[in-house]
Amino acid sequence: MPLETPDFYGTVTMAEGQGFTVRDDDGVERPFVVAPTTRILRDGKRVARAQLHEGVQVHTTYGERLGTWVATDVEIYSGTPSRDLTAAAAPAKR
Repeated sequence: MPLETPDFYGTVTMAEGQGFTVRDDDGVERPFVVAPTTRILRDGKRVARAQLHEGVQVHTTYGERLGTWVATDVEIYSGTPSRDLTAAAAPAKR
């Protein structure tokens, strides 16, 4: 039986250099490293590393290497308020 890939859900609290930190709803923070093989996704499509920034909601799958959590896939949830400029700019229709 294959082992499940560990994952972590939460809000990015820091993103700089080759890493980022995520805080879950219970206040647990976990630092991750972005490797050359890490896939950063939004709506299932690869996006630029710059879209991974403070305030976005993410689901991160990861592996452990030499005592460090290395992100495998980082799915950024669409509609994350901090950078969803189209939703903020569009007036509400009634």
